[in-house]
Amino acid sequence: MNTATPCMEQHVTFPCNGKPLFGILHRPEDGIGPGSRLGMIMVNAGIRSRRGPNRLYVRFARRLSRAGYYVLRYDPPGIGDSPGQITSLSAYRKAFLDCSDSTTAAIDYFKGHTDVTTIGLTGICGGAYSAMVAAAADHRVELMILASLPVQQMGEISEKSTLGMTLGSFLRKAGKPQSYYRFLTGKSQYRWILKATGYVLSGHYRSPDLDVALWEANKTFLSAGRPILYIYGTEDPLYQAFRKEYQGRLKDLDPTHRLFRIHLIQDGNHSFTQIHWQEQLVEASLNWLRHHSGPQ
Repeated sequence: MNTATPCMEQHVTFPCNGKPLFGILHRPEDGIGPGSRLGMIMVNAGIRSRRGPNRLYVRFARRLSRAGYYVLRYDPPGIGDSPGQITSLSAYRKAFLDCSDSTTAAIDYFKGHTDVTTIGLTGICGGAYSAMVAAAADHRVELMILASLPVQQMGEISEKSTLGMTLGSFLRKAGKPQSYYRFLTGKSQYRWILKATGYVLSGHYRSPDLDVALWEANKTFLSAGRPILYIYGTEDPLYQAFRKEYQGRLKDLDPTHRLFRIHLIQDGNHSFTQIHWQEQLVEASLNWLRHHSGPQ
């Protein structure tokens, strides 16, 4: 029997720096449910629209809403349905990494048009980065779910550095029998493996540096007693950087693991392209939210 709370979807518009932003507000029916006072805002993943990669945000939002949570998906300026134009590299970088203005506007809308009292942010890849930057500066954000968070300098995660991560991933899996099966049956990314091998052997590869400003934002958020759930696919090249750069720092910051949790999706890739990976991401998020939000 499906006991989930029914939900409603509403087209909404709210202002940001004098321009309208367009989004979808997912409401639990009559505002009832265990999380009816919690609102989750989905921060767009890079320059993708509010649907998210592979429509992940749509599936995620509907599942959260059926569980009793409010959810807002929206398009920042110049992306999707929201007016604006990205005309320069600096504007592109801001749109990709820094959505603080639009996130603030989304929180203002939530607070003014629903009965939510607790705000959470979630995003994948560039959306996770943007969520972290915005949340560290806004005390109204009380929890976050960050998927595939890039912890190294985003400007340095180019094709060249990605080649190095691809080769590293291949070498890590060299001892797994299933890896040889994929390699011998034509399922591996041979072009990338060969290209990465040549690039790394040439001596030109340099691992991107840790994004120190992002770590400071993480530290600020957690030190204020606000919890974070980090989610990665085990086959996401960015997970290796997170494991190397963040896990020790997080344990030093919070030895009891009270404020942070790391959830791994076995064999999942960076964008969780398969439905069963997306389902695992959603269920892990729901379980974590129930623990941290509780009955409202």
